[in-house]
Amino acid sequence: MLRIAAAVVFFQVSATIAQADVDLVKVPVPCGPTAEMYGLLQRNMPEMSNIGAGSDQRGQDVAVLFVGPEHWALIATVSADQICVVASGRTWTTTQAAPVAQY
Repeated sequence: MLRIAAAVVFFQVSATIAQADVDLVKVPVPCGPTAEMYGLLQRNMPEMSNIGAGSDQRGQDVAVLFVGPEHWALIATVSADQICVVASGRTWTTTQAAPVAQY
């Protein structure tokens, strides 16, 4: 649970740095059954795709980043059947990854 809290704080600070305007996220943060929350995301972000995830030591996703044509959203897994949308915004820009240095 501590890792989830740390991921949420990190991504909320990162979202502020990126100057994201909050669109999907209301206060309090929307949480609910996984199927219901994915439905919320799909209604608000048609053509969304998963572009990144953070996993725990068992390989279970803890945080997942989704993007659509004009929006992005970060979800966090609370339990096996419940997730929360912890951050979202508009105007996602994709850039090329820097080459990884090999030593």
